Amino acid sequence: MHLQNHFHGNVNLLLTVKWLDEQHLSFADSQWPKVIQSLARTEPLLLHFRELRRKSKAHLPESLYRESLQFELQLERQQQADIVAVLHQLPLTAVTQPHLINDYCRQLGAQQLAEIFNKQIHD
Repeated sequence: MHLQNHFHGNVNLLLTVKWLDEQHLSFADSQWPKVIQSLARTEPLLLHFRELRRKSKAHLPESLYRESLQFELQLERQQQADIVAVLHQLPLTAVTQPHLINDYCRQLGAQQLAEIFNKQIHD
């Protein structure tokens, strides 16, 4: 949440690059714009809908709130599918030093969070 709320990071992308790092796979630095672009279709809608759902939580009946949450989860799944579709178009290479988490956090100005996200990879 801190990455999302304070650095405008994308959790789905973070989880994807974390998985790639754990598999010791990477893509070329020049491919980052293409990977980031995979979020373009869903990210604005997802952010807007998430904010609207949070603001209206106290005013919605529980059933309607649950439906809105399910719709948000559908958007998340679509975003994950979009990220995976782009990755399938990229040549992935084996690496000895995982670095995608570091790269992503650096792009967001959240270098201090990279250590936290990398912890499990190197332990």
